Amino acid sequence: MESVQETNKCLVQKKVTLEPFVINVLIGTIIGISLETLPNLYLEPYHRGFYCNDLTIQLPYKSSTIPTSMLFTSIFFLPLAGTLITELYRSKYYKESYSWRGFKFNQILVNCFKYHAYNLLGVLLTLLLAIPTKFIVGELRPIFLDICNPSYDNVYCHNNTYIVNYKCLGNNYNQTVKEARLSFFSGHASLAMTAAVFFMVYMQSRIPHGDDLVIIIKPIIQLFALGLALYTGYTRIIDGMHHLHDVVVGYIVGALIGYITAKYISGLKIQIDRIKKNEMEMQKVRLPLITFDEAMRTHKTTKRCSS
Repeated sequence: MESVQETNKCLVQKKVTLEPFVINVLIGTIIGISLETLPNLYLEPYHRGFYCNDLTIQLPYKSSTIPTSMLFTSIFFLPLAGTLITELYRSKYYKESYSWRGFKFNQILVNCFKYHAYNLLGVLLTLLLAIPTKFIVGELRPIFLDICNPSYDNVYCHNNTYIVNYKCLGNNYNQTVKEARLSFFSGHASLAMTAAVFFMVYMQSRIPHGDDLVIIIKPIIQLFALGLALYTGYTRIIDGMHHLHDVVVGYIVGALIGYITAKYISGLKIQIDRIKKNEMEMQKVRLPLITFDEAMRTHKTTKRCSS
């Protein structure tokens, strides 16, 4: 929570409460870790059968281009770095003072952690939707047969025969084969797109528009973030970890959650914050403000002198 007091055109004083923020971070961390560990330990995905001539699940297994550990590391640190740079640039034109129980905090760090926490909240919401969906649907990955190495009981697998009763002989059954049943929808694509869309909206809202250099650099960075998210989903297709529709749905879900988190949860405004160059310079040197009455008195004095 923040209480705001505007003291002048450049400086805004805000009082913050850290306790709810810390509690929310701890709760989010616990939920995130639980979502990544508990389902794989205690839940089984829907046991789906397959057709013998289904070529979409017969690709050979290969290691992931972007492992899950790399994905989460990138989602955490890349937006954090971008948010920090954005707040550094914004602090040149907007001065804010944050305090908590008499202690003052740097506005760059406060805003950086605030909006990065919102970004991670979007990622958490995506996990809350993606993981249960994976276990409920139980769609087979393109590499399923190579990992499963199925054994049939008194069934001749030929052409369009639908196999329901089979046993996977593959190694590490509790983990690898279980993962091979979690194709829909792509967690990599949805998580990467959530972080990218939130960061794009964040940059559009927080970076003042007026510097010619920023006009060029900002859309380049936004497109780069979007490109990374799209590439992440693309690697899941070429690695045989997902079907095309898994990735497309992941893109859509991630984009929606990222946008909703940015606009309706964090309160970011999509419209451009336009600041003219001369106004930027006035804010940087902190020129004294002239009230309306003072301006009218000056105007009247000038008129009397001219007459």
